[in-house]
Amino acid sequence: YALGGALRGAVYPANPSILKCVDTHVRDTDGWHSAGKFQTVRQARAACASYTLMSLECPTSTGFEVFCLSEDMMNAAPTLAVQECEGFPNNPSVTGGSNRHCVGPYFLYEDSVSYALGGALRGAVYPANPSILKCVDTHVRDTDGWHSAGKFQTVRQARAACASYTLMSLECPTSTGFEVFCLSEDMMNAAPTLAVQECEGFPNNPSVTGGSNRHCVGPYFLYEDSV
Repeated sequence: YALGGALRGAVYPANPSILKCVDTHVRDTDGWHSAGKFQTVRQARAACASYTLMSLECPTSTGFEVFCLSEDMMNAAPTLAVQECEGFPNNPSVTGGSNRHCVGPYFLYEDSVSYALGGALRGAVYPANPSILKCVDTHVRDTDGWHSAGKFQTVRQARAACASYTLMSLECPTSTGFEVFCLSEDMMNAAPTLAVQECEGFPNNPSVTGGSNRHCVGPYFLYEDSV
């Protein structure tokens, strides 16, 4: 994980686990991207690499369907109880409370994480990419309402602190840890984008802290959970 720098935020998904279970009736009209059918989460993430989120649904013995979407698209879809995406359909407003031909298996264990795979018109929504999404200029964080979560020494602690948010921004690493801010996709997109190397210990843009990292002296990377 790149840990950002002085007013340079390395933005990542805040939570690798399921964000929501949603009714996916709206996916065609709302512009979700149909990525295909896959058998691993890694394949699904690769197919949705240019999106923030991915929705997994309708698992069968040959794989599960994958759709790529934004946070706004997820929020526009009706929310279902998480168990609806775990093989226990009950809501009669969605396919009459059944999973039809989506017969499972309803879970996939991969890279030390158990993923629910949704059901019939039931999408299990996850971050599409666990790696860095953007490096951004964080001058705007106070005025735009980013949540200051504190200073931490591990990504797991940062994720726990931002568990109720979609994204987290890591910045200003020192020997005692790095600062963490929680934010939404809209907040990330409103912040000026920087070259990724600005968040990797190579500040160069003179418009941000004069092209230096000031007191944010590193280390600029943290290896954790095989990332």
